[in-house]
Amino acid sequence: MFSQMYGGVSSENRKSNLAVDKTKGQVLFYNGSLVLAYFHSNSGGFLEDSENIWGIDLPYFEETQDQYSNNIPGYNWSYKISLKDICSALNDNGIRVNKVNEIIPTRMSKYGRITKIFINHSEGKLELNGNTFRLMIGPGKIKSTLCEIKRKGDIVEFSGRGFGHGVGMSQWGAYTMAKKGYTCKDILAFYYKGTEVR
Repeated sequence: MFSQMYGGVSSENRKSNLAVDKTKGQVLFYNGSLVLAYFHSNSGGFLEDSENIWGIDLPYFEETQDQYSNNIPGYNWSYKISLKDICSALNDNGIRVNKVNEIIPTRMSKYGRITKIFINHSEGKLELNGNTFRLMIGPGKIKSTLCEIKRKGDIVEFSGRGFGHGVGMSQWGAYTMAKKGYTCKDILAFYYKGTEVR
């Protein structure tokens, strides 16, 4: 089983083990196929279509509002970085440039997540997937692509909402729903449209 966050046996605790035991044998399906149950920390109030993030159209991921992920820990954030440090991050990821001149979002999703970003640099021009660029800079720095970009001199400021790619279940949103009395099946139905637990 693949998980972006599972820390191994040493990270297990009584509550998580109880949840696993109570749901043993239950699996999430969409039209008879297993669901790729992606999740993230906080959607920033808007869920994203998987095609906008990874170029893969999975029908149970829809661009929609997520009222359960508003105004929770980590909702608002900002990060400042120099053009020189952006250049270094690109080089560290195999994109050879000597100088970054300009960064412009060129495509946004329905609710404002940056899906394409244009970089004008010393060797030419480059367009990257927004989430790919975010991961190159650092996912704990640019926390989501649901953000605005402002430049002041050689400093670029990213200001946004949420934490993660925004596809699938928002962990903070699921927590909020559970606190409001929703069941695990209600939560799964909200974050994975048209799916069923078997």
